[in-house]
Amino acid sequence: MKHVIRWKWLLVIALIGIGILLAPAPEGLSEEGKRTLAILFMAAGAFVTDALPVPAVALLIPIFLVAFRINTPDGVAHSMMSDSVLFIMGSLMIAEVLTKHGLDKRIASVILRRVGTSTRKVAFGLVSTCALLSTFMSDHMVAAVMLPVGISIVESAREEKSPLLGKLIMFCIAYGCAIGGMGTPSGGARNAIVIAYLRELYNIQIGYGTWVLAAFPIVLINIPVTTFILTRVFKPEVKELKNALERMRIEGAEMGAIKKEEKMALSVFAVVLGLWITVGTTFGLGMIALFGAVLYLLLGLVEWADYQRGVAWGVVLLYSGAISLGIAMTSTGAAQFIAEKFLSFFEHLGFYSEESFAASTAVLTIMMTQAMSDGAAVAVLGPITLRMAFLSGGGIISVGLTTASSAAFAYLLIIGTPPNAIVSSSGYVFPRDFLKAGVFQIVTSYLILLFFIYGVWGILGL
Repeated sequence: MKHVIRWKWLLVIALIGIGILLAPAPEGLSEEGKRTLAILFMAAGAFVTDALPVPAVALLIPIFLVAFRINTPDGVAHSMMSDSVLFIMGSLMIAEVLTKHGLDKRIASVILRRVGTSTRKVAFGLVSTCALLSTFMSDHMVAAVMLPVGISIVESAREEKSPLLGKLIMFCIAYGCAIGGMGTPSGGARNAIVIAYLRELYNIQIGYGTWVLAAFPIVLINIPVTTFILTRVFKPEVKELKNALERMRIEGAEMGAIKKEEKMALSVFAVVLGLWITVGTTFGLGMIALFGAVLYLLLGLVEWADYQRGVAWGVVLLYSGAISLGIAMTSTGAAQFIAEKFLSFFEHLGFYSEESFAASTAVLTIMMTQAMSDGAAVAVLGPITLRMAFLSGGGIISVGLTTASSAAFAYLLIIGTPPNAIVSSSGYVFPRDFLKAGVFQIVTSYLILLFFIYGVWGILGL
């Protein structure tokens, strides 16, 4: 049945693409731009409907760019292998090493054992752990690691008969991972995509430290706010979780003292992090990430087979193809065409100032990221929102940060982000639960982002 539905969606998507190709180009849009929009709509349709695996869509993008005579094979290949793609690949490799040596579990165990035994404190500890880990690692990897921890907590409290506890714990994991990814460039591929667009399209360099200064405080504010919302929406009957935390204490003791390999892995990561902050704009974030990945190999902390098995290579392909499409949208004028249409609409609404424009960009991105992956949403919208900022005279960096940050607010649907899908596999949460909690979470996250758009980023000169 699923196979039949997939083919139906593929037919619909193909017909939409053919319709755009056969239609005359609108005034102000070139033929190449029209063909690029056809690829954009077909790719977005495939992302939203899951008609094809995400890596397959990414592979089709460069094929269509060449087939529709938008770019040459060498030109497409050049656009696909940027420093940002290498940054994504290297970051996934580094995260694999940290996971292999159990550092993520050790960190999670330490934090959760220190927060206390009350349900609210455990919820705060889970949100904090997932958010802070996702700041430097891929959110889906953090969610996958923390899921067994969450299930263990729920199972330990089963005798308390609290059906809402499972929902609370699972949403602490999912939403904690979501809010953490915006904190640093290495927290999510969507951040690397924005950095790539800023550099490739407008020759603007945004450093690792600048990003952290602008976005990491948003993560810190969202942690207690998210905990408050979830403990109110899913107010569990059980107030104490002593049994669950005692089990975690025993497991932590079994891990023993930190091993030599763990110290070495942490040391290399600290070196990479320091290089990202100090010389990232000079040598490139991707080059530094690859240096860290190779250094792990040289020190014998990982084997190449571990990278082959553990790295989500499909994610690398996704953003490689998406960035290539974004560059094509700019070079053909397709991004400018869409940007001018949106600008005209916002002008009629009176949203034309830098601050108001960034706020409107956040709304547009939040709407898109509910139905497609956050990275795909940024890849599609990035060239458009940045072009709109450039044409309106607004702050390009501010709009870029807004686009990347608001793409993290994928709270409403399971398909919005991998952590949502991962926690839904636990059996404790259902689609309607995401709608119940997500509405409050979106509103509060948006208001926090507005505070930074109107206040903090202006002070920072962004």
